[in-house]
Amino acid sequence: MPNRLADESSPYLLQHANNPVDWYPWASEALEKAKREDKPIFLSIGYSACHWCHVMEHESFENEEIANYLNEFFVNIKVDREERPDLDHIYMQTVSALRNGQGGWPLSAFLTPQRHVFFGGTYWPPTSRVGMPGFDSVIRHVHQAFREQREAVEQQSLQITGWLNDSLRPKRELSSWDRGLLNLAAAKMEQNFDFEQGLERNPSSRTRWICSFCFELEPMNPKPIRPKPPSRSTTSAASRWSKSISTRWLTEGSMTTWAVDSFVTAPIAIGCV
Repeated sequence: MPNRLADESSPYLLQHANNPVDWYPWASEALEKAKREDKPIFLSIGYSACHWCHVMEHESFENEEIANYLNEFFVNIKVDREERPDLDHIYMQTVSALRNGQGGWPLSAFLTPQRHVFFGGTYWPPTSRVGMPGFDSVIRHVHQAFREQREAVEQQSLQITGWLNDSLRPKRELSSWDRGLLNLAAAKMEQNFDFEQGLERNPSSRTRWICSFCFELEPMNPKPIRPKPPSRSTTSAASRWSKSISTRWLTEGSMTTWAVDSFVTAPIAIGCV
């Protein structure tokens, strides 16, 4: 029997209309239900061309056992990032902060009834594999944490929301102390940089974050930039990085590559491993 996504116009949402998961679109009906029943929200964001989104749908969202657990203990919301880029941007930033800069699609976020993220990830297999917990285990531990560690969950979600609000504020002018600290961070990251092949041989969302960091930091370097500096000491680490990112990475590094990340636990005790 089709779920509520059958009435949507998004091709991506319609692809999930026959899942046994009781999906809601992002709307007041779902948000009010979460508050009324005091249930956490499972928010899944993806798009039609996302390979791992379809893999997770087939493996987990078509799984009757997983669907029944989600329907009983969560309010499940499915979002098309191409239809709601505003939601995707906010929740991607938040989940990436929880995962040390790692993000991707499908984006899988767990929210309090007040819509504050307290845990998240990307793709999870249906059952545990080497080095990666199963989605069936993740949702059980998240539910357990929400019920048994509610105060810690609420506190963490507010801390994450506060960080996000701070990150969205207008940037202030950096002092010389700030520039020195950021250049030191770039120099530390440079130790893992391959000047021939690019930042990483296997591009990830961490690579994207590092690229963004270096491109923003590079204009603050007062010294001229040369394609191949005679000595690495003549330019800052950020300058060298921003000029040496390989065309291969920029053309071959795809969003789908960023989707498969190792599992990283949040500060609260969600012990899935």
